[in-house]
Amino acid sequence: MSTNRSMGGFLGAVVGACLGSPYIFMKSGDISRSDAGWRLSAPGIEMELAFAGMRSFARHGVDMDALARAYSSVIRDGVHDLDVVSATIFGENATMASELRRRAQESEFGTLCSNALLIRQIPLVIAGRSWDIPTLCGEISREGRMTHSDDRVIECAQLYAMVLQGAINGMTRLEIWDRCFEVVRDPENYRMLVSSYYETPRADGDDYNAVCVATQMALYHFWHDTPFVSALKNAIRAGGATDINAAATGALLGAMHGVRAIPSTWREELSAVNAEGSWQKRCRVALGRVCRMVEEETPGHMVWRSRRYSDRPLRRASRVKRELI
Repeated sequence: MSTNRSMGGFLGAVVGACLGSPYIFMKSGDISRSDAGWRLSAPGIEMELAFAGMRSFARHGVDMDALARAYSSVIRDGVHDLDVVSATIFGENATMASELRRRAQESEFGTLCSNALLIRQIPLVIAGRSWDIPTLCGEISREGRMTHSDDRVIECAQLYAMVLQGAINGMTRLEIWDRCFEVVRDPENYRMLVSSYYETPRADGDDYNAVCVATQMALYHFWHDTPFVSALKNAIRAGGATDINAAATGALLGAMHGVRAIPSTWREELSAVNAEGSWQKRCRVALGRVCRMVEEETPGHMVWRSRRYSDRPLRRASRVKRELI
């Protein structure tokens, strides 16, 4: 079953990124008024970095220097337009993780250095699905600090990774909720974690932390087990970084329910054989690597089992936490 959930998580992220890419940084009201066709478009650089991460882990294991080279190759190959952050940090070929870290620090982007941080963790979590919490958090920190220096942002990525790992391993939402509160230390992240049960954040404001907004958005829909399509549409209609918000949300729900939680029309579109070198081909290759890495049944023989839990225990636990704020 972990193959089904691992592939569901990765595929859910791809679908979210593709649906959200046409609406990046639009205001919520403008998206609601637009003629959203909900068709898959080519994902941005964030998903390409995840494809590269999957390739690196499949070939070299969890090697941060090899991962840095994989990230740089995405930019060097020039498969899409670059934002200024990506061009500055990843633009020149890097042979070691420390080089990427130095560029990020010199450029002083800090927490503004792209909320792609969350999407980059998805291949790492799949590779480390059996790690204990200290090991998982340590590896997330090593990867995240290539580009981010803010401790709060790193902890946010660790919380997201813990939830994704728990979903892949079939833990209940209440079990995942409890493990998050065993780890969270930053007061702002604590409040974000509690609030993630009660509300989605404003995603199209000017003064916000993009990584933490995407985390809270994804967690809200995960705690409430929002149907996959509705969750992605809601994440996109909130505006802001629509591709990352929807990708982070899709990964959690896909991991919780498996591949078949994703509508067949979108799965078939991604599996269609298009021109050589297309993003669909890179997606298929990455999914094949996910399947081989988990080393269970093949995609054609996956068994899907959807489990829904009572919300009462989680509702009681969240009420207790809220009263402590």
